[in-house]
Amino acid sequence: MVPEQIHMEGPGDCNACLVDAWGRVYRLGKITTIGRNTTGCGIAIHQGSVSREHATLEYEDTGTVYFRDLGSTNGSVVANRSVRDSIELVTGDLLFIGSVGFYFVSPAPPLSSSKLSVGTVSASAISETPADMGAADAYERTDIAQPAALDLHTIEATGGGGGFVCVEGKDVQVSMVQLELLQLLMKRMAADQGRPVAVRGYVHSSEILAAVSWDTAHPSDNHVKQLVRRLRRSLARSGRDDLIESQQGLGYRLSVVPRV
Repeated sequence: MVPEQIHMEGPGDCNACLVDAWGRVYRLGKITTIGRNTTGCGIAIHQGSVSREHATLEYEDTGTVYFRDLGSTNGSVVANRSVRDSIELVTGDLLFIGSVGFYFVSPAPPLSSSKLSVGTVSASAISETPADMGAADAYERTDIAQPAALDLHTIEATGGGGGFVCVEGKDVQVSMVQLELLQLLMKRMAADQGRPVAVRGYVHSSEILAAVSWDTAHPSDNHVKQLVRRLRRSLARSGRDDLIESQQGLGYRLSVVPRV
């Protein structure tokens, strides 16, 4: 994702907004549509996991905002809960349209978009916010830790059949599918070097399904989860069981920057 893949059409005038991973504010209207194709007041997201007509946000006169999934292909997630119909939003909720994340804030913060743009957002920006700190202030936090560099490289076995992962000089044998997954995560972390830390390096499960050599005809998200678990157990033999992390809606990534 790059910022240009998201834009607002006909900005709303209601006292609530969404904030994207780059800290940009999207003020809601009475009814705000979200999808690859939008009409009226809407947020257009040009990304493969987002349906043409994915969801709506409905602002009531009482100030309550309801999020409604419109039967999207890849679904929606609000506060770590899968949503297939309608749910009331609470300020600070982290929601995902397919694999694209936003924070919901109501009332809208009395800040300009340019001021918000210097911050980054992540799940920790809300979960670690002190009780006396407003939700709007959380979006300006820039103290998200940068991932540490780690000596990490892979070696493919001659003739196929898997290979080895070298973690700080310790070799760990892995299967071919585990090797392909790790190489995918390493390449994405390197390619996302200029992206905000909160979203850098994530690979969605749909990409993993398409990228690795499965031994089943119909791989699913459950196969991805099992593969990640097996790779974590293999990497634990090097003394590092914390090299792969996950975030609901974003996918999986390395917790370090490979230094090859």
